[in-house]
Amino acid sequence: MDVALLGYGYWGQIIEKYIHKSPTMNLKKIYVRSMQKHEGDIFTDDLNSIMHASEIEAVFICLPSSLHYDICKMALQSNKHVFCEKPLVKYNQNHQELVELAQNKQKVLFTDYIYTVSPSIQLIKERLHLLGNICLIEGQLLQFGKFYQGDSIWENIGIHLVSVICTWFPDIQIEKIQRTGHKNVHGQIESVLLEDAHGMQVKLECSLLCPQKKRCIYIYGEKGSICFDMLDPDATIRQNLYELNQGGCELQSTRSWKYDEQNNLVHAISFFEAFIRSENYQSNLHISQKVHRLLCDIITKEE
Repeated sequence: MDVALLGYGYWGQIIEKYIHKSPTMNLKKIYVRSMQKHEGDIFTDDLNSIMHASEIEAVFICLPSSLHYDICKMALQSNKHVFCEKPLVKYNQNHQELVELAQNKQKVLFTDYIYTVSPSIQLIKERLHLLGNICLIEGQLLQFGKFYQGDSIWENIGIHLVSVICTWFPDIQIEKIQRTGHKNVHGQIESVLLEDAHGMQVKLECSLLCPQKKRCIYIYGEKGSICFDMLDPDATIRQNLYELNQGGCELQSTRSWKYDEQNNLVHAISFFEAFIRSENYQSNLHISQKVHRLLCDIITKEE
């Protein structure tokens, strides 16, 4: 399958490497907004030439999020399958329009929520029932840098945590949102407390100013807890099953698993290819719609 890469910044260059690793994809063109630093026939600054090339079946969009809506729409109207970096659109743009366009054109529209294809996140989803009623989820995504002008911290990195919650609980109904931050750090450190209809609380914390990187999610239930730590060198998942009583907590069992979390793009591109081969035009649209709605609710919530 011939494909094109739209955007050749930091993430576009990473995506390029993984496209080349795919045994079924052939990278024909790379769109750049300026040819000043690029040489070779594979590069072009003519976006229309890619859209009009019938041999190109799919495009990978790695452009600024403010351009996603227009470029996705153009690609779908040109009968291309679309792999788009998160977020699919800015929070105030029409997500549903692109979903309906993809379905009408019978094309795959896949948003790269990279955490949702993580083997650890998928295993945890299978084991959540062991914890009984989930009471509390805490997520931390802390780092320094990757500042994108015009993007909320929730569109930038918080979306990873939001996409995980929507993957684990696709039918979750959030009834309360409390968003906090500090004016002196200009929205670069924020947290949000969500509460669903059954009283489950979700506390998410994001920072772009933290000198130490952290990627953790903790799930606490009535019968056990699970910790996901992407950066733990010994175990990406740790599970404790216990029995709560008046005297405290009696540990019943403990298990741990270690997964490679450095090459999840392999899984994401494989999912995209599988959707195309099977003509499954639902793709990951259900999760994408849920993420978009929840993200809109968080961003528009006044602090």
